[in-house]
Amino acid sequence: MGDRGARLSVPSPPNPAAQRAPGPWDTGKGGFRPVDGWVAGCSAWLCLGYVARKRGNGDNCACNGARQIESDTLEGDVSDNSTPVPTDLLFQRDSGLRESLATVVAVDEATRGVALDRTVFYPGGGGQPNDIGEMTREVDGRAWPVASVRKAGAVVWHELGGEDSLPAVGDAVLARIDWERRYRLMRMHTALHALCGVVFRDYGALVTGGNMGPDRARMDFEMDSAEFTPERVAEIERRANEELRAGREVRVRLLPRDEAFQIPDLIRTKINLLPEGIAEVRTVEILGLDLQADGGTHVGNTREVGTLRVVGTRSKGKANKRLEIELDDPAEAALDGAGGGAGG
Repeated sequence: MGDRGARLSVPSPPNPAAQRAPGPWDTGKGGFRPVDGWVAGCSAWLCLGYVARKRGNGDNCACNGARQIESDTLEGDVSDNSTPVPTDLLFQRDSGLRESLATVVAVDEATRGVALDRTVFYPGGGGQPNDIGEMTREVDGRAWPVASVRKAGAVVWHELGGEDSLPAVGDAVLARIDWERRYRLMRMHTALHALCGVVFRDYGALVTGGNMGPDRARMDFEMDSAEFTPERVAEIERRANEELRAGREVRVRLLPRDEAFQIPDLIRTKINLLPEGIAEVRTVEILGLDLQADGGTHVGNTREVGTLRVVGTRSKGKANKRLEIELDDPAEAALDGAGGGAGG
C-alpha cells in the first residue's frame, strides 16, 4: 500500500511524449494515456461506468433513460465569459491521490461553482457519491469547504460552501478530498465488484441495479426466487470473502473501444448502457476474478476491503433479488497507513 494516497500532484503542461497507448488487455502491460479532447463521463449502477472521449462539443448521453449527463451549457454566468477547459480527471488514473495543486479556470457565482484545470474530486456517478473536502488558496491560505461536486459535460464543478467571496480565475489552489470518507467508498466499491464477480462466475447472474454509501451498499441481481435461498446467500457471502482475503490486485486501464469489446463479459449489467460512438472505455479488473467497464474509484488490493457481511436481502420481483452489505474494517488497513488506490 505504501504512501500513494498522500502524494501531491503538481500541475504541469501536457506532455504528448509521455502518452502511451494501452497494450493488450489480457497481458497486464497496458499503460494509461491522458485523454485529449472533450471527456464525458456517464455511469449507471455500480458495475458499470465509463469514460468516453469526444472531440469537440459532442452530444450528451443517457443511461438507460434514467439519468442524463448535464448539458455542456452552464447555468448562470461564468466569470470569464468563456467555455471552461476540460478538467483533467486525476482520480481516473490514481484513486489514491488525496490532494492536488490546481488552477481555477472558471467561476460560476450563481451556484458558487469553481472549475479547476485538474481535480482529485470524484463528481459522482455509477452509484458512487461525489467527494467532499476543502479548497485552499495558495497565496493567502483562505479555505473553502467543498460541499458538492458535479460534472457538466467535460467540466467538473466544485460547489463551495460558506458565504465568503470565491477564488478568482487564475488563482492557484490546493484541492483536498475528505480521504477517510473517500477511502471507505473505495473499499465499498471494490467489495461490490468482488460480490458481482462471484455471483456472475458461480451463478451466471447479471446486475440489475445498485447503490452505495460509505457504510452500506446494495446490489440487485437477476436471480430466480427458487435460487435465492438463505443457504445460497450464505454461500455467496463466504465465497466473496474468500476472494477478498486472497489479496487480489485491482487494476484500472483505459482501452480503445474496439479492444475493450473483445473482452468476454465486459458488461455485467442486464442492459448494455455504453452508448454508441464512445472511443475509449475505462475498465477495472480484480485480477483473477472480475473485469468490467467502470468509472469509479477503488482500492489497490482486495485485502484493503475487509470482511463483507450480507445484512439484508429483498425480493424485488420474480427474478430480481437484492443483497445489502456492510463492511468490517481490515486490521491492517488503518487509514494512516493505507494509500492503496487503484491506478494504471
